[in-house]
Amino acid sequence: VVAVQEVENLGVLETLVAKIAQDDPGIVYTAYLSEGSDVGGIDSGFLVRSGRVNPGFTVTQLAKAEQFDFDVPPSCLHDRPPLQLTGQFSVGDRPFSVIVNHTRSFSGINDCRPGAPGERLCRKRLAQSESIATLIQSFQTTNPTVPLVVIGDHNAFQFTDGHVDTIGTIRGTAKLAGDPNPDSLLAPVADIVEPDLSNAADSVPTNDRYSYFFGRAVQLIDHALLSTAAQNVFVGLSYARANVDAPILFERTSANVLTYGEDMLHSGFEAPNEWSPLRVSDHDGLVIRLFP
Repeated sequence: VVAVQEVENLGVLETLVAKIAQDDPGIVYTAYLSEGSDVGGIDSGFLVRSGRVNPGFTVTQLAKAEQFDFDVPPSCLHDRPPLQLTGQFSVGDRPFSVIVNHTRSFSGINDCRPGAPGERLCRKRLAQSESIATLIQSFQTTNPTVPLVVIGDHNAFQFTDGHVDTIGTIRGTAKLAGDPNPDSLLAPVADIVEPDLSNAADSVPTNDRYSYFFGRAVQLIDHALLSTAAQNVFVGLSYARANVDAPILFERTSANVLTYGEDMLHSGFEAPNEWSPLRVSDHDGLVIRLFP
């Protein structure tokens, strides 16, 4: 199962599926995508490989109708709603579930104090985190033995950013509002997730915990969070290094000419050709393996 974010529409995913099958007829995927409310038209989806997942699995968009009450009138909370796939692996009929998230970005949150320009954005990030945490808790309470993986571009560090502890709120580890030693300006009022989720990135060496490059620094904002049942069958996680570590930061112009990125870094390597997979995304993908 491949979880994807920032996809324009189902047709784009189906084009990718067709290209994979053209390159290797033995690898057949089916694409799933549900339209959200993002003004840029980007959505989340799944690619499910034939023969790896039993027929009858479900793909469900979650919380699309939830409202962000800080706005007057209330607005959409999840511009890119969580998408959940629940099914059974074909080997051993072992159940599993995946929720893919693409939460609100950091853009515009430099000042989250009351009345400041960034207050709304920070409150939205917290509200999204609490909503996702509620979805997680509902599922793991009803299905405590089903491994649940919460994955995707969460636009949040593995620790608090000082404004909101997005990942901590989703995992159930964030400090709560009223804590005598706060680490975030805005904090959840309740611990929603119990038992807590673990972060699979903690299983890799510290210097390998990054998935994004911004402001001349590598960051970890793409996460795979594991329920207790998933922790019990977790084998490992790895990040694919085809983008963040690309030797030359470049962009493809409208004329298909390679240009250097904004930091003008040079490595001494030749620029990749037009069809190179290097730096086609500004994120590194990750692979998580379950069941020994």
